[in-house]
Amino acid sequence: MEMKDPVSILREQLQEAKNNQNHELAARLRQQLWIAQDSAAGVSMAEVEDLGGDISSLKDEDSAVINKTKTTSTNPPYSGDLPASGLTPAEKRLRALKKKLQQIENLKEKMEHGETLEKTQLDKITKEQELLEEIQEIESLLTGSAPLI
Repeated sequence: MEMKDPVSILREQLQEAKNNQNHELAARLRQQLWIAQDSAAGVSMAEVEDLGGDISSLKDEDSAVINKTKTTSTNPPYSGDLPASGLTPAEKRLRALKKKLQQIENLKEKMEHGETLEKTQLDKITKEQELLEEIQEIESLLTGSAPLI
């Protein structure tokens, strides 16, 4: 019997929640996924709280998944306050999402100017709302304010 990576399990559960349009569950699973990924990278729960992450909503079974991720991770142990880039994983994710959002804006401008877009480009545009929601969630975690979902 093959053991699945807890991060993979959380990703599958998140996708299922999105497909079922269960936004509350998706938000909770997304937060668990971020924490599990941070944990796998060696970031402690205390550091997550220091960065403004709200872990109070996590249940015991959530913590078990996160702890299991830490023990099954093949990543090297975390060393230092910040990664070499100087950004936390959440800040890196936020930067990547904002870059994708800028790409979507550029594609929309091209479309407005009459350019024909490929299917993959049109698919990217349809994900704009999902990106905006994830950006909002990350920003609320980083600032410590409650999400507006």
